[in-house]
Amino acid sequence: MQEPVRLSYTSVPSYLIAVIDSGLTLLLLCLLLLLLCRYRRPFAHRIHSCSGYTSTFQPHHILTDNPSDQSSRWTALNTKQPTAASAAASSPASSSSASNNSLSATNPHADDRTNTNGGAAAAGARPSTSGLKRSRDIQYITLELEQPAIVTAIGFGKYHKVHPCNLHEFSVYGGMSPDLSCMEPLLHAGLKNDFQPEQFKLPTDAAAPPGKPSAVLPSKFIRIDALTPHTQNYNVSIWHVWLMGLTNDIDAALVAYDTVRIFPRSCVAQKPGSDRIAPCPQYRSATTTHLVLSHLRRSALLPTFQSLLDSIPPSVASSFEHPLLSQLHDTIVVRGDFVGAERLLEEAKTQNLFREWTPGGGKGVSVVRWDRLNDVQYSNLPPQPRARAGHQMVRIGRKLLLFGGFDGKEDLADLWTADLPSPGEDMPILSWRLIDPGKEEEKPDGGSSTDRRLWPRKRSCHQMAVDEREGWVYMLGSRVTREDEEAFAERKAQQAGGNGENGDAMEVEHHGEGNGFSSWDGKSVYASDFWRYKFVGTDKGKWELISEDTATQGGPKLLFDHQMFLHSDSQRLFVFGGRIQPPDDEDALEDRYSGLYCFDIVENKWSHLFGDPTSNDTFRAERLLGRIGHSMFFDAHSHTLYILGGQRGDAYLADLWAIKFVAPNAADLDLDEPASGASDDSSFWRAGAVIAGVSTATPVTTIGNPTLSTRSPTILQVMQKNDDVSLPSPLDGSVGPSPSFTHRTTIDPSTREWTTMTGLVKHHHARKEAPSNEVWTYSTTNGPSKWDKLEQRGETPPPRFAASVVYDPLRKEHYLFGGNPFKGTEERLGDLWRGRVFHPCPDEALRMARFLVRKQRFTEMCQTRPTLIALQYLQDSICQVVDHTDEDEASAFRACMIAVLSAPPRNNCEVDMNVENDPSAASPTTSTTNSVDENHAVLGGELYTKRHELFEKLLGFVPASEAQPKEDLKDVATQMKRDRM
Repeated sequence: MQEPVRLSYTSVPSYLIAVIDSGLTLLLLCLLLLLLCRYRRPFAHRIHSCSGYTSTFQPHHILTDNPSDQSSRWTALNTKQPTAASAAASSPASSSSASNNSLSATNPHADDRTNTNGGAAAAGARPSTSGLKRSRDIQYITLELEQPAIVTAIGFGKYHKVHPCNLHEFSVYGGMSPDLSCMEPLLHAGLKNDFQPEQFKLPTDAAAPPGKPSAVLPSKFIRIDALTPHTQNYNVSIWHVWLMGLTNDIDAALVAYDTVRIFPRSCVAQKPGSDRIAPCPQYRSATTTHLVLSHLRRSALLPTFQSLLDSIPPSVASSFEHPLLSQLHDTIVVRGDFVGAERLLEEAKTQNLFREWTPGGGKGVSVVRWDRLNDVQYSNLPPQPRARAGHQMVRIGRKLLLFGGFDGKEDLADLWTADLPSPGEDMPILSWRLIDPGKEEEKPDGGSSTDRRLWPRKRSCHQMAVDEREGWVYMLGSRVTREDEEAFAERKAQQAGGNGENGDAMEVEHHGEGNGFSSWDGKSVYASDFWRYKFVGTDKGKWELISEDTATQGGPKLLFDHQMFLHSDSQRLFVFGGRIQPPDDEDALEDRYSGLYCFDIVENKWSHLFGDPTSNDTFRAERLLGRIGHSMFFDAHSHTLYILGGQRGDAYLADLWAIKFVAPNAADLDLDEPASGASDDSSFWRAGAVIAGVSTATPVTTIGNPTLSTRSPTILQVMQKNDDVSLPSPLDGSVGPSPSFTHRTTIDPSTREWTTMTGLVKHHHARKEAPSNEVWTYSTTNGPSKWDKLEQRGETPPPRFAASVVYDPLRKEHYLFGGNPFKGTEERLGDLWRGRVFHPCPDEALRMARFLVRKQRFTEMCQTRPTLIALQYLQDSICQVVDHTDEDEASAFRACMIAVLSAPPRNNCEVDMNVENDPSAASPTTSTTNSVDENHAVLGGELYTKRHELFEKLLGFVPASEAQPKEDLKDVATQMKRDRM
């Protein structure tokens, strides 16, 4: 939550503080602060209009902040939920917000219930004055400022208790007119269902790109669209609204703003070195001229276009479009020189006109392509791991290691390994090798009956972590099966009746014969055994039992569906979350979740860093809650451990938390202000509370006392970075993955890009969960951080959860194995997939642009050249620039045959292919079509229209700042006519 912006003494630069020795200087400084506060303060405003209200809760109530008065709010009339598509795409807050808050909910008022009879109870109902055709279900309220201003933030006050009518999802618009068609969208976000006020930043300028006039956005009216309440079938309420920003003596000309929305943005210019805001008629005039120019050229009025272009000021003419694009229009539209057009496209790439074709750049789509590595088409496959879910697969060096899981009938204890391909090596399948089947009757390595070796028991829902430096693989946790639970309950009942021994001791029998596995009797079924396996170096292939029960040594109780991370440099293992087995007797009806533990490998000691907050803890809603099925990954660059999503009780989570540790080198703390355009991680860390050393929270377990390790880490912060990543971002409206259970997230150590593969998903307001196969990436280095949903092409893995995913940073590939398809049967998956992410790049933009150019050239060839020549061009020149895994491109390529069938009969003639195959005849290096003469262009013939449509498609590959306006003047005129009706 962003607090209201207020100047304080700490905002004064340090060089001014040095001269505050005299009273006169201090007085001047106070006057300066008062002057500055004049430009950034809450604005006085009044209610202009609203969509309607109930008789009790009128609009003017939101002008005052009275959180203890239940009637001090505006309640919209007859709020209905948006369409399913809208709700699924942009539902803002976690469904668990209310359940995680310790305050009791308020009993709703009679007017809080929605009225489905068309608003009969609305004493103040009034029709919408909006000119934009929107759903009639949208409820809105419009605020009017006393004078035009630059609004920088909007804040919402709340009732002092959780309330079912609290505003959930909303949108904010601003402008100089109350007409929505003349406003600019400023924000789309959501509020938490709690009592804490929230404030959001609003954009203050038109984000003018290089080469275009800069502009800021003045507003006289602010409109809030109240889209959904936190509880269905209730009217939505807003309790209090405040506005922050900048104001000055804006000229009266700004007030007389033209409400006809011809321009992309209402704007004024801000002079460098001055806080004075003045109107910018030059900007509006230039925008209008650009619209007229693009209309003339689109309408094939080229002489008029050229005459106007020559008569306007050079600054306006030069900002119309990049000179290379002017050449492209003349080359491809007027002269039909497709070869010259391809040369210009290559030059455009050289001049960085495809610069937005980068991850997060705004152009193109990121794609993931999958290959199945154990397809049934290979009949000579070596032995493969059986289908399973809840298993663990890790990477150590250039090998995969797989252990355990549940096959639908029983837990497993088999151990497999596979070699990863080297860079540049093409491996259509992945060969597995069985290290040990985990069964007494099978011994692939032979071995004497006198061998004394240990082997972990069968298990699933455990976790494994790799020590790359020492070659160990650590394993902790297991889900107790129903049979084991019943046996444990029976033994406990016998002990209560005095028929059993004291079950406090946890015993492990090390068998020298038979299978050599560790045997666990019924009374130790809940012992949290802790193992490690030597995979590289001396003692390779050896299992070592570190602890028979970590709970007796200050570590966690037996967990399942937790997460682990091992930091090799510091030799520390972190364990967070998971469900505790068994729950304490007094909490038998409540799920218990674990907090954060740290194991010092060198000292062989556990540290309890913090526990799961209880229902009586203060600020419970602001603390990191224990959970299961979450993701946990470490960013070595920022020394930060991230936790994403998971499940707690019936709630599916999509929150993002960050735990920042002390860097080994103080210089690596990176606490300076972030560079321009970089992510705001440093200021984010300064905003949270600091936890130095080991937490004093009481451990979850009471068996044994936690030992404070001399090497335990120092936590700088535990901070919630995002309440719900599936919400539209307040900055750019982007959304992230839906709340999910057993999703898998990896991080690339060089690019710091996250990749998340969803598991069992439960959308907001949905009653049932379902498996998903979506793939998302999160970029933290290229501009503002944002989520991006990847497009999957070709064959894709079926939806699943409880699968295992491993990332190979050397080849930038993901390996996915197994999982549960959630079909309500014993079926488990045993397929192995390799996925690779492809991000937009300038070369991809050039390829796609070439495909469009050559497709148009082929269409014209079918009308002017022999059909055989056109077909040869289709095969030799177009096919090589088509991405056949893209369904749209593949369909467009197949549709080229329509042009062949529509060719005139005279083209179906015999030709000398030896002559026509000459590069000068049909190769992509020569134009084969005619130019559009001037008369044809003026008349706006079909050929000109088709070529101009191609030109405008090519403009979509370059930044908007370099191209003509996308708006069509005819569409603006149509909108104006519709608004007057």
